[in-house]
Amino acid sequence: MHTSFESLADGVVVMSTQGDLDVFSAPAFKEDLFRCLDADVRRLVIDMTGSSFIDSTGLGVLVAAAKRAPGRSLDIVCDGGAPRHIFAVVGLDRVFTLYRSRSEALSGAHHVPREAVQDLRPPAD
Repeated sequence: MHTSFESLADGVVVMSTQGDLDVFSAPAFKEDLFRCLDADVRRLVIDMTGSSFIDSTGLGVLVAAAKRAPGRSLDIVCDGGAPRHIFAVVGLDRVFTLYRSRSEALSGAHHVPREAVQDLRPPAD
């Protein structure tokens, strides 16, 4: 896996991935991701359109990143296919804001604040 970063205005950083996010690439991905979060970015957009596969180890890194960055926006771009399906199957589409394109993510279209995630869960029986 290869990652690259682009700093935009107002503390927004876009991290783009190329390749599979799996047990083999997760340690390097985590190091890059946490280094970015430790730089105190306000909003991180992870563009995963260059990745066609993510396993549970990769998902675990993303969850750990969300815990490391309370109060900051951590959004994910995945245009469909297996990665988006995995987020939905394991319920992480309720933890992360998912966008279909980078431009959609940067414009904030369809943005649901993470604080509102609790409101989206079905009521307990």
